[in-house]
Amino acid sequence: MIINLIEKIKFNRKYGKSPNYDELFINEWLKEPEAYFFGYYGAKLEWTTGYGIAPLEGLPDTHGYSSFPDIRCQYKEYKYSLKIGNVEGISMHSGGTVRIRHFALNADLTKNKLGEKFLNSIIEFFKSKNAVIIEFHESHSSKIAHYRKFFKRLGIPEVKGRIWQVELYSGNNIPKNVLSFHEKLKIK
Repeated sequence: MIINLIEKIKFNRKYGKSPNYDELFINEWLKEPEAYFFGYYGAKLEWTTGYGIAPLEGLPDTHGYSSFPDIRCQYKEYKYSLKIGNVEGISMHSGGTVRIRHFALNADLTKNKLGEKFLNSIIEFFKSKNAVIIEFHESHSSKIAHYRKFFKRLGIPEVKGRIWQVELYSGNNIPKNVLSFHEKLKIK
């Protein structure tokens, strides 16, 4: 009870007694967006690699098939929280090509023009997780026109129907630590 009271006092000192939580929390989230990525059901945000699985999806099995837990992006403080968005269906193949089957910003936040910031936080997060290329696959037919417009505005090409691709490194400028990570996954 005393700890709860102390937390409430700290919170009120930081934000006041009747703050606009969404606005304040968004501003806090924007300072370090990737810090608020969490695995669904407490899953650790790390790659798990299996071999022989990639061909089942029509992919080369040169580096195995790595999966990653679905992600929720949520800012929490004291007893309040704000869901920013989610990223689902995450996998990696062929030495650094990350596939994201779906990502979505909280619909209540779209009016705040946070989609680009959320996308950039996803890109930076997976760059830190050894991605070389990120493909955004979208299969929600009612959302395709929206995603096409969104990615086009950002200059991200649609490389195949409903697949948009971001190359994280130009030419052969891939950092040694990323190359080393993928070399360890390579099938010998």
